Amino acid sequence: MVTSAFDGTVYAWNLKEQTENNMLFEKVFLMNGLMRMKLTPDGTKMIISTTSGFMVIIHNLNLLSLATDLQRFRPNLYRLMQTSEQCFPIATTFNHLFSQSKTRNRIEFIDDFPNNADVISSLQIHPHGWSAVSRNLNDEENEEWTAVHDIQTRDPKEYEDAFMYGEEEDEDEEVDAINELEGTPEGRPIQTVADLWMNLITVEELPGNDANTSLSVVNSGLIGPNPSFKSYFKRHPNEKNKIIKNIPRMTHYAKERNVGKGFIKGLTFSSDGRVICSPYDKGFRLLGFSETCQEISDCVPAKPQQLLTILEMNDYHRDIVVSSKFSPTHFQLVTGCLGSEIKWYQPKL
Repeated sequence: MVTSAFDGTVYAWNLKEQTENNMLFEKVFLMNGLMRMKLTPDGTKMIISTTSGFMVIIHNLNLLSLATDLQRFRPNLYRLMQTSEQCFPIATTFNHLFSQSKTRNRIEFIDDFPNNADVISSLQIHPHGWSAVSRNLNDEENEEWTAVHDIQTRDPKEYEDAFMYGEEEDEDEEVDAINELEGTPEGRPIQTVADLWMNLITVEELPGNDANTSLSVVNSGLIGPNPSFKSYFKRHPNEKNKIIKNIPRMTHYAKERNVGKGFIKGLTFSSDGRVICSPYDKGFRLLGFSETCQEISDCVPAKPQQLLTILEMNDYHRDIVVSSKFSPTHFQLVTGCLGSEIKWYQPKL
């Protein structure tokens, strides 16, 4: 069993091994801003939605090695590098996690949304693992959107040009700019104001290091040169200043009513994946990929298209609907609202 929490931790629980006090578990991943985590039905992918307007796909999921493979990888830092187009040495050393040649725990980001997404609060996976449906709120908190993204493995050729090189700033100009920003007297060591954190780690933990274990002081690598990464870039010169870009994956979208501020609206796929139920004010909408409720695989659009409203049911609850769930085995739907009211629906044939 795999679980996640708002503190950013992802735990893997061994349900077969139980001790006197608890079941055995292990922290397999940690990231700031984690909202929701889902696995595909076949367990080969982990999908994570965030409070920063992007989602993370972990392809070829291997829970046994996940903690080791992604050790010290910070998705938010890498995302900041993408949006700012400013290279951070500590982030570019993790470019290999995005490589198509990686056979386990390969990273990919999803950032194409129909709006300026911020908090991606709700996440569900297609029952066949083909796509992910999410609901997000923009940074101004005045718009809510539902979006469907393809999460299947793509042709490696699509990623060949999915990168860019950020501009390398002049070191002296960078130091002067930071000193001016901090009001630092000329001549004061820049390390005391220029970095966000410093830490002691073992040298063997540094990327590409083959030396014997010893202690070394490192900084975040965000500002100014960090000698700890020089040896890595000497052996991987093409990775210096290289920023991985994200390929578009959105297939469908729909605008929602911006009601029930501060509450998460949970949407759901039907058991066959043809229909999405989305909370809609005091009712819900059934959204489909075509007018005849075709499988998404039978009507893949050439570019993102708006989801079609198959059915809209308003004022069926006394308060804002915040949750919905299709039965995995029966033709049945359940919705719940803020007024502690649950309603059951069955199709009328």
